[in-house]
Amino acid sequence: MKKNIAYWLKKLKQSGRPQTEDDSEEKKKKPGTDYIALMNNAIEDIAHATRILIIAARLSSEQTELHVYVADNLLYLDFVNQDFKTRLNEKLKMENGYSFARCELHEGSCERGTPIGNGVSIRLQDIRTENTHTTQASIDILDGHGTLISGRVEMTAEHCRTSPNRRYNIGVGSRPQLDNGSIRYNEIAIDDNPESPAYEMNKYVSRSHAHIGYSNENGFILCAETGGTPQAGKSTVISRNQQQITLSHSGVSFPLKDGDQIILSRRVILIFKELPNQ
Repeated sequence: MKKNIAYWLKKLKQSGRPQTEDDSEEKKKKPGTDYIALMNNAIEDIAHATRILIIAARLSSEQTELHVYVADNLLYLDFVNQDFKTRLNEKLKMENGYSFARCELHEGSCERGTPIGNGVSIRLQDIRTENTHTTQASIDILDGHGTLISGRVEMTAEHCRTSPNRRYNIGVGSRPQLDNGSIRYNEIAIDDNPESPAYEMNKYVSRSHAHIGYSNENGFILCAETGGTPQAGKSTVISRNQQQITLSHSGVSFPLKDGDQIILSRRVILIFKELPNQ
Protein backbone atom coordinates (compact mmCIF):
# COMPACT_ATOMS: atom_id res chain seq x y z
CA MET A 1 0.00 0.00 0.00
CA LYS A 2 1.24 3.46 -0.83
CA LYS A 3 2.40 5.20 2.34
CA ASN A 4 0.85 8.60 2.92
CA ILE A 5 2.58 11.96 3.21
CA ALA A 6 2.13 12.12 6.99
CA TYR A 7 4.13 8.92 7.43
CA TRP A 8 7.10 10.29 5.48
CA LEU A 9 6.91 13.62 7.27
CA LYS A 10 7.36 11.69 10.50
CA LYS A 11 10.27 9.71 9.06
CA LEU A 12 11.91 12.89 7.86
CA LYS A 13 11.70 14.45 11.31
CA GLN A 14 13.56 11.43 12.66
CA SER A 15 16.29 11.46 10.01
CA GLY A 16 17.09 15.06 9.02
CA ARG A 17 19.79 16.31 6.65
CA PRO A 18 23.33 15.15 7.46
CA GLN A 19 24.99 17.89 9.44
CA THR A 20 28.22 19.42 8.19
CA GLU A 21 30.83 21.37 10.09
CA ASP A 22 29.50 24.60 8.54
CA ASP A 23 25.99 23.74 9.71
CA SER A 24 27.20 23.25 13.29
CA GLU A 25 28.86 26.63 13.33
CA GLU A 26 25.82 28.31 11.77
CA LYS A 27 23.40 26.84 14.30
CA LYS A 28 25.45 28.33 17.13
CA LYS A 29 24.37 31.76 15.97
CA LYS A 30 21.42 33.43 17.56
CA PRO A 31 18.34 33.61 15.29
CA GLY A 32 18.37 36.85 13.35
CA THR A 33 22.11 37.50 13.43
CA ASP A 34 22.60 36.65 9.76
CA TYR A 35 19.36 36.48 7.79
CA ILE A 36 21.04 35.79 4.45
CA ALA A 37 22.83 32.77 5.93
CA LEU A 38 19.61 31.60 7.56
CA MET A 39 17.74 31.88 4.26
CA ASN A 40 20.43 29.99 2.36
CA ASN A 41 20.43 27.25 5.00
CA ALA A 42 16.65 27.04 4.84
CA ILE A 43 16.76 26.65 1.05
CA GLU A 44 19.35 23.87 1.38
CA ASP A 45 17.31 22.09 4.06
CA ILE A 46 14.04 22.39 2.15
CA ALA A 47 15.64 21.05 -1.04
CA HIS A 48 16.95 18.06 0.93
CA ALA A 49 13.67 17.46 2.75
CA THR A 50 11.48 17.65 -0.33
CA ARG A 51 13.81 15.34 -2.26
CA ILE A 52 13.33 12.67 0.42
CA LEU A 53 9.56 13.14 0.54
CA ILE A 54 9.06 13.13 -3.22
CA ILE A 55 11.00 9.88 -3.61
CA ALA A 56 9.81 8.11 -0.48
CA ALA A 57 6.12 8.97 -0.78
CA ARG A 58 6.13 8.48 -4.57
CA LEU A 59 4.74 11.92 -5.18
CA SER A 60 4.68 13.77 -8.48
CA SER A 61 6.13 17.25 -7.98
CA GLU A 62 3.91 18.59 -10.77
CA GLN A 63 0.89 17.45 -8.73
CA THR A 64 2.19 18.70 -5.38
CA GLU A 65 2.12 22.07 -3.62
CA LEU A 66 4.95 23.17 -1.34
CA HIS A 67 4.00 25.48 1.55
CA VAL A 68 6.80 27.08 3.59
CA TYR A 69 6.03 28.61 7.01
CA VAL A 70 8.31 31.08 8.80
CA ALA A 71 7.46 31.74 12.46
CA ASP A 72 9.80 34.70 13.02
CA ASN A 73 8.38 37.94 11.61
CA LEU A 74 11.76 39.54 10.81
CA LEU A 75 13.01 36.39 9.12
CA TYR A 76 9.78 36.14 7.11
CA LEU A 77 10.11 39.75 5.93
CA ASP A 78 13.72 39.13 4.95
CA PHE A 79 12.69 36.03 2.99
CA VAL A 80 10.14 38.15 1.12
CA ASN A 81 12.62 40.95 0.45
CA GLN A 82 15.31 38.51 -0.73
CA ASP A 83 12.89 36.84 -3.19
CA PHE A 84 12.99 33.56 -1.30
CA LYS A 85 10.43 31.77 -3.51
CA THR A 86 12.38 32.43 -6.71
CA ARG A 87 15.66 31.28 -5.15
CA LEU A 88 14.04 28.15 -3.73
CA ASN A 89 12.43 27.28 -7.06
CA GLU A 90 15.77 27.74 -8.83
CA LYS A 91 17.48 25.49 -6.28
CA LEU A 92 14.85 22.77 -6.63
CA LYS A 93 15.03 22.89 -10.41
CA MET A 94 18.82 22.91 -10.56
CA GLU A 95 19.65 20.31 -7.90
CA ASN A 96 16.50 18.20 -7.60
CA GLY A 97 15.42 18.47 -11.21
CA TYR A 98 11.79 19.37 -10.61
CA SER A 99 9.34 22.17 -9.88
CA PHE A 100 6.26 22.09 -7.69
CA ALA A 101 2.79 22.89 -9.00
CA ARG A 102 2.77 25.76 -6.52
CA CYS A 103 5.18 27.14 -3.93
CA GLU A 104 3.84 29.49 -1.23
CA LEU A 105 5.55 31.35 1.63
CA HIS A 106 3.53 31.99 4.82
CA GLU A 107 4.21 33.90 8.01
CA GLY A 108 3.50 31.82 11.09
CA SER A 109 3.71 28.16 12.00
CA CYS A 110 1.88 25.05 10.83
CA GLU A 111 0.86 22.26 13.20
CA ARG A 112 0.99 19.75 10.35
CA GLY A 113 4.32 20.98 9.01
CA THR A 114 7.78 19.42 9.17
CA PRO A 115 10.28 21.58 11.12
CA ILE A 116 13.34 22.55 9.09
CA GLY A 117 15.10 24.74 11.67
CA ASN A 118 15.10 28.36 12.91
CA GLY A 119 11.31 28.39 13.05
CA VAL A 120 10.92 27.32 9.40
CA SER A 121 8.65 24.39 8.51
CA ILE A 122 7.20 22.91 5.32
CA ARG A 123 4.01 21.14 4.30
CA LEU A 124 3.40 19.20 1.07
CA GLN A 125 -0.11 18.97 -0.38
CA ASP A 126 -0.91 16.45 -3.10
CA ILE A 127 -3.42 18.40 -5.21
CA ARG A 128 -4.82 15.17 -6.62
CA THR A 129 -6.31 14.39 -3.22
CA GLU A 130 -7.37 17.98 -2.46
CA ASN A 131 -11.10 18.33 -1.97
CA THR A 132 -13.23 20.25 -4.42
CA HIS A 133 -14.40 22.83 -1.90
CA THR A 134 -13.53 26.44 -2.54
CA THR A 135 -10.54 27.62 -0.51
CA GLN A 136 -11.36 31.33 -0.77
CA ALA A 137 -14.51 33.22 0.14
CA SER A 138 -15.79 36.61 1.26
CA ILE A 139 -18.22 38.03 3.80
CA ASP A 140 -20.12 41.26 3.28
CA ILE A 141 -23.20 43.00 4.66
CA LEU A 142 -26.55 42.73 2.91
CA ASP A 143 -27.49 46.30 2.02
CA GLY A 144 -29.58 47.91 4.73
CA HIS A 145 -28.94 45.18 7.29
CA GLY A 146 -26.06 46.39 9.45
CA THR A 147 -22.49 47.55 8.90
CA LEU A 148 -19.01 46.05 9.14
CA ILE A 149 -16.17 48.13 10.61
CA SER A 150 -13.69 47.22 7.88
CA GLY A 151 -16.16 46.44 5.09
CA ARG A 152 -15.94 43.28 2.98
CA VAL A 153 -13.75 40.55 4.49
CA GLU A 154 -11.92 37.99 2.35
CA MET A 155 -11.18 34.57 3.86
CA THR A 156 -8.82 31.74 2.92
CA ALA A 157 -8.66 28.10 3.93
CA GLU A 158 -4.91 28.50 4.49
CA HIS A 159 -5.55 31.03 7.27
CA CYS A 160 -7.53 28.40 9.16
CA ARG A 161 -5.02 25.62 8.48
CA THR A 162 -2.02 27.31 10.08
CA SER A 163 -3.09 26.10 13.53
CA PRO A 164 -6.02 24.13 14.99
CA ASN A 165 -7.80 27.14 16.48
CA ARG A 166 -7.34 29.68 13.68
CA ARG A 167 -10.68 31.00 12.39
CA TYR A 168 -12.60 34.16 11.48
CA ASN A 169 -14.40 35.47 14.55
CA ILE A 170 -17.75 37.24 14.17
CA GLY A 171 -18.95 39.74 16.77
CA VAL A 172 -19.69 43.37 17.55
CA GLY A 173 -16.53 45.48 17.82
CA SER A 174 -13.08 44.67 16.46
CA ARG A 175 -11.40 44.14 19.85
CA PRO A 176 -14.12 43.90 22.52
CA GLN A 177 -13.32 43.10 26.12
CA LEU A 178 -15.22 40.03 27.30
CA ASP A 179 -16.77 39.48 30.73
CA ASN A 180 -13.72 37.47 31.84
CA GLY A 181 -11.47 40.44 31.06
CA SER A 182 -9.86 38.95 27.96
CA ILE A 183 -9.71 40.77 24.62
CA ARG A 184 -11.27 39.08 21.60
CA TYR A 185 -10.22 39.86 18.04
CA ASN A 186 -13.12 39.82 15.57
CA GLU A 187 -11.97 39.58 11.96
CA ILE A 188 -15.61 40.01 10.89
CA ALA A 189 -16.40 42.97 13.14
CA ILE A 190 -19.89 44.45 13.33
CA ASP A 191 -19.74 48.24 13.84
CA ASP A 192 -20.09 49.13 17.52
CA ASN A 193 -20.06 52.91 17.03
CA PRO A 194 -23.21 54.40 18.64
CA GLU A 195 -23.10 57.15 15.99
CA SER A 196 -23.44 54.62 13.16
CA PRO A 197 -26.80 54.85 11.31
CA ALA A 198 -27.06 51.06 11.64
CA TYR A 199 -26.25 50.96 15.36
CA GLU A 200 -29.82 50.03 16.34
CA MET A 201 -29.39 46.83 14.29
CA ASN A 202 -25.74 46.20 15.12
CA LYS A 203 -26.10 46.44 18.91
CA TYR A 204 -28.02 43.17 19.14
CA VAL A 205 -25.01 41.17 17.94
CA SER A 206 -22.89 39.58 20.68
CA ARG A 207 -19.21 40.39 21.18
CA SER A 208 -18.49 36.67 20.66
CA HIS A 209 -21.39 35.68 18.43
CA ALA A 210 -20.02 33.04 16.04
CA HIS A 211 -17.03 32.16 13.89
CA ILE A 212 -16.20 30.74 10.47
CA GLY A 213 -13.69 27.92 10.17
CA TYR A 214 -12.62 25.49 7.47
CA SER A 215 -12.56 21.71 7.23
CA ASN A 216 -11.31 19.48 4.43
CA GLU A 217 -14.57 17.56 4.51
CA ASN A 218 -16.99 20.48 4.34
CA GLY A 219 -15.06 23.59 3.29
CA PHE A 220 -16.00 26.81 5.11
CA ILE A 221 -18.26 26.21 8.11
CA LEU A 222 -20.21 28.54 10.41
CA CYS A 223 -20.10 27.73 14.11
CA ALA A 224 -22.28 29.35 16.75
CA GLU A 225 -20.74 30.48 20.02
CA THR A 226 -22.46 30.87 23.39
CA GLY A 227 -22.99 34.60 22.79
CA GLY A 228 -24.92 33.86 19.59
CA THR A 229 -27.38 31.30 20.99
CA PRO A 230 -30.84 31.52 22.60
CA GLN A 231 -29.18 30.92 26.00
CA ALA A 232 -27.72 34.43 25.64
CA GLY A 233 -30.88 35.87 24.12
CA LYS A 234 -29.34 35.90 20.63
CA SER A 235 -29.66 33.83 17.46
CA THR A 236 -27.47 32.58 14.61
CA VAL A 237 -29.30 31.48 11.48
CA ILE A 238 -28.30 30.45 7.95
CA SER A 239 -30.84 31.32 5.25
CA ARG A 240 -30.52 29.25 2.06
CA ASN A 241 -33.03 28.84 -0.75
CA GLN A 242 -35.83 30.30 1.39
CA GLN A 243 -35.09 27.81 4.16
CA GLN A 244 -33.55 28.63 7.53
CA ILE A 245 -31.07 26.57 9.54
CA THR A 246 -30.83 27.66 13.17
CA LEU A 247 -27.64 26.99 15.14
CA SER A 248 -29.17 26.74 18.58
CA HIS A 249 -26.23 25.58 20.65
CA SER A 250 -22.63 26.62 21.14
CA GLY A 251 -20.27 24.49 19.06
CA VAL A 252 -22.91 23.55 16.50
CA SER A 253 -21.53 24.12 13.00
CA PHE A 254 -22.95 23.96 9.49
CA PRO A 255 -21.25 24.05 6.04
CA LEU A 256 -21.62 27.32 4.12
CA LYS A 257 -22.56 27.52 0.44
CA ASP A 258 -22.27 30.32 -2.09
CA GLY A 259 -24.99 32.92 -1.54
CA ASP A 260 -25.87 31.89 2.02
CA GLN A 261 -27.20 34.63 4.26
CA ILE A 262 -25.98 34.59 7.87
CA ILE A 263 -28.58 36.24 10.10
CA LEU A 264 -27.33 37.50 13.46
CA SER A 265 -30.08 38.14 16.02
CA ARG A 266 -32.64 38.76 13.23
CA ARG A 267 -31.24 42.19 12.38
CA VAL A 268 -27.72 41.99 10.93
CA ILE A 269 -27.40 39.93 7.75
CA LEU A 270 -24.10 38.81 6.23
CA ILE A 271 -23.64 37.41 2.72
CA PHE A 272 -21.23 34.51 2.12
CA LYS A 273 -19.67 34.35 -1.35
CA GLU A 274 -17.33 31.71 -2.75
CA LEU A 275 -14.33 33.05 -4.67
CA PRO A 276 -12.40 31.24 -7.44
CA ASN A 277 -9.44 29.25 -6.17
CA GLN A 278 -6.08 30.65 -7.24
